[in-house]
Amino acid sequence: MLLTLLTLGLYYPWAKVRRLRYFHGNTLVGENPFGFHADPRKMLRGYLLVALLLVLYSAAGHFSPTAGFIAFVILAAVWPALLKSSMQFRTANTSWRGLRFRFRGTLRGAYGAGCRSSCRA
Repeated sequence: MLLTLLTLGLYYPWAKVRRLRYFHGNTLVGENPFGFHADPRKMLRGYLLVALLLVLYSAAGHFSPTAGFIAFVILAAVWPALLKSSMQFRTANTSWRGLRFRFRGTLRGAYGAGCRSSCRA
């Protein structure tokens, strides 16, 4: 089972790139398809980083409740930065008629967006 999970986990970025290339290539705007140009190895690094963070969070929770809470706070603190980076990567690797898209979000905006939605009490 561990070998299956490892194999599927390592293959996931390649499968996701193939799926996105297919759907982007078959999505037409003005009779022109989108393109997806991501390198699965770069996606794998991102997935491994998130997996490492989740494993550390899980291990800290088994160590002590206080360590689990601290790990949760750290994970919650870096989550907007990870989400912003993910959006930048995906849009930078999407094109239409040879033009690459951009996501101009900033870290300040990513953290501010979370506060705007949760700080309206």
